Amino acid sequence: IVEGTVKSIQSYGAFVDVQGFQTLLPISEISHTRIKDVSEILSIGQKIKAKIINADWNTAKPDRSKISISMKALEKDPWEANSQINVGEKISGKIARITSFGLFINLKPGIDGLVHISDIENASLNTNLNKLFKVEDTFDVIVEKVDIAEKRISLKPASSVEQDKEAEKYMSNQSEDDGDTYN
Repeated sequence: IVEGTVKSIQSYGAFVDVQGFQTLLPISEISHTRIKDVSEILSIGQKIKAKIINADWNTAKPDRSKISISMKALEKDPWEANSQINVGEKISGKIARITSFGLFINLKPGIDGLVHISDIENASLNTNLNKLFKVEDTFDVIVEKVDIAEKRISLKPASSVEQDKEAEKYMSNQSEDDGDTYN
């Protein structure tokens, strides 16, 4: 574990000075949560703590040696934290990524699940999901399967919370009717 100072920010991560060595902090190693813009998390001159995850020493050309670090390695894994997600649970999440085979829905910080394209209404394997959905859209799902060992969650689309409340209100109004008009 080392301490360093952010020297520059790139779209793919940040370069950090660690005791005179220029190290790379890849965007995927900043946090368990998905990061779109490194500059929203880090700033030039910021002091950070990180773990060395790769060191490729080039003895012939020391200035070509590569060191990679990770802040994420110092965080608790969200899959190990007390963030239980149960089969059958209904969750309202946000679309984190759109792929050709489905939608990844962010359920909790650092935990995404997949709604396969075959489960999406009005979609087929040839559908461009980017035309139907946008990243950050709210998407209601039901947890179908949880595989903690593989860190995978299968999801199915669900009715929205608003739809559920409307249905509940409708059903309670129906039971309050005095007479049976349909015989």
